[in-house]
Amino acid sequence: MRITVVTTLLLSFLMIFSGCSQKSTEYGAAGAASGAIGASMVGALTDLIVDGEIDPYRLQRNMVSGAIVGGAAGAVAGHQVDKQAEKAAAKPEPASSSEDEDLKNMIGATNYQALGQLISCQHDEAFRLTLESARSSDLDHELAAYAIEALIDTDRGNEEGKVRALEAFIAKDDKIRSLEVAERELKKLYERLQDERRIRGKSMTCTNR
Repeated sequence: MRITVVTTLLLSFLMIFSGCSQKSTEYGAAGAASGAIGASMVGALTDLIVDGEIDPYRLQRNMVSGAIVGGAAGAVAGHQVDKQAEKAAAKPEPASSSEDEDLKNMIGATNYQALGQLISCQHDEAFRLTLESARSSDLDHELAAYAIEALIDTDRGNEEGKVRALEAFIAKDDKIRSLEVAERELKKLYERLQDERRIRGKSMTCTNR
């Protein structure tokens, strides 16, 4: 089902940008694919906060919103390449996705930025951002910060830090009540992190930053 959704979206973008330049079409299709994967990771984190459980197969809504935003951004980037060669080309306006914004708002802009740093293995920078979010008056943002902290310390082999972050999550969450369940869901979330790194060509072991 996921393959069908992504394929349909890519074909749709090719049709939407058929009146635009070749680069806009190429970049738009590539952006749709990468945007879908990125949104699925954010979606997994929001699932953890909202439902207390990550369903690896319930990603269609996140893939759709991510593909829309990613495809639009890619099309704009491609258009800029063409514009340098052809000044008369018109600049397409990027599409917006309220659903993608909902996902971002759920975890908070600072946590969203921290995820980007974590994907690039910038652990210290990412952790500093989560410390800020953990002081938020918004409970969802605070929970997301603890989850990302657990991801960070999993990544850098800090077992004590990982457990401390999970215990902080459990203390505030009304769905996950045991460390065993929290660690199980963290494992699913960490798999999403590694998927995103593979998509972006990043080191999965953070040895080559």
